[in-house]
Amino acid sequence: MDSVKVAIADEYPTFRLGLETALKEDEGMEVVVTAGTGHDLLEALEVTPADVVLIEPWMRAGDGLSAVSQVLERFPATTVIVLSRVWDGQRVHHLQEMGVHGYLDKRTEPRDLPSVI
Repeated sequence: MDSVKVAIADEYPTFRLGLETALKEDEGMEVVVTAGTGHDLLEALEVTPADVVLIEPWMRAGDGLSAVSQVLERFPATTVIVLSRVWDGQRVHHLQEMGVHGYLDKRTEPRDLPSVI
């Protein structure tokens, strides 16, 4: 069985590394892209496709939400899972309308991520 190729986009390097480390512990997961901005994520996905994108849409660079939209449009076979601490009902509803496939709180236990993905 092939592994699930995962891309991670979050502005905090320590958070990205923690996710990557947690996912590498599962034989079925392979982190193929890590990015600190939405722009970097999109550039990387052009070269290295992913099955799943874990992304924080409200990064300080301001391009996370745009990246969510562009991933959904440009890579329709890619599953987009938002990983955020923002639980504002309007924002979550907007993401659902955009077509994201899942929304997880950043406090999710790392050991639970592979089963969600």
